[in-house]
Amino acid sequence: MRYLNPSTRLKLNDIILRINNKQIVTLSERIFLNKYLDKFPYLNTLFKKII
Repeated sequence: MRYLNPSTRLKLNDIILRINNKQIVTLSERIFLNKYLDKFPYLNTLFKKII
């Protein structure tokens, strides 16, 4: 199993936090996030559920 390095993990957490808070996320950040969501499905659990 592969792991994320600390800088990548922090960047991904920052992007997910901003999405959860409904703040602006750039297209390049969304592409970066999407690349890792496919490889690391546990990242999907970090998103807030919107009811």
